Amino acid sequence: MHYMRYHFLICWLLLSSVSLNLLAAPTIIWPKHHWAPLMMQTDPNKAPGRFDQLIDLYIKSLPMYKHKIINMNWSRVWMQIKSGAPVCNIAALRTTERESFALFSLPNSIAIPNKVIVKDSLYQQWRQPQSISLNALTRNPQYKLIYEKERSYSNLVDSILSVSNSSPSVESRNVNSAQLIKMLVYNRIDYMIEYENVARYHVQNIEFFDDKPTIRSISIEGHPEYYLGYIACPKTNWGRQTIQDLNKLLTKIRPSKAYRLAHKAWAASEKEAELLDRLFSKHILKL
Repeated sequence: MHYMRYHFLICWLLLSSVSLNLLAAPTIIWPKHHWAPLMMQTDPNKAPGRFDQLIDLYIKSLPMYKHKIINMNWSRVWMQIKSGAPVCNIAALRTTERESFALFSLPNSIAIPNKVIVKDSLYQQWRQPQSISLNALTRNPQYKLIYEKERSYSNLVDSILSVSNSSPSVESRNVNSAQLIKMLVYNRIDYMIEYENVARYHVQNIEFFDDKPTIRSISIEGHPEYYLGYIACPKTNWGRQTIQDLNKLLTKIRPSKAYRLAHKAWAASEKEAELLDRLFSKHILKL
């Protein structure tokens, strides 16, 4: 009888210990922005986006954490990280300003630079340019631009927008790419800045009053061939430990077939997919 009680007590203590450990497990909040096809926030019937697939890989590989996925726009994402909340942005560009309040992982992705997106009519009016000076374009009051508030497009683009933001023809708002595409199609803006695959996805999947519009993408003069993406977490003790764990994980899983397939999912073309794969091998796997 005493043996049975003793055995029961040991089992209860072990189960309690496991329960307490689970309760004490730290939580990572993964924000999702409405940014198809990179993040599929509103359409679960679609194949998962590029960063959705990467988040799934991280969650499966980090059982020592609890995980929550919460929809939020870029302004809220960075406000939460700045406040020290346990939020990690999987699609972060590294900037000097962000380094003051955020910690960054090893590179987790390669991005082909954003482009200027216009309707075909304006593209023809501009005589079909292959590249364009964003600095000159933002200074031209004839053309209206609205861009996403608190989003970093690249160091080059950010520096131009920061100077141009005082212009009445340039404005930042808490909007997403789908809303901006509609503004472009219905002539509320003349151009937008976005990844080509994101812009093309929205044109194909948004219902318009008229026929599907034709859009064109124009390279921005001065942009490099690529830039690196990171995971950003708050600059706290929790953030430091989480970044350490993420770095260990990235070192292990970045070379895997599953990671590489996810990384180039939803490329704008087969050519872009091949470029992403080549740049990933050259600039991430060798880090």
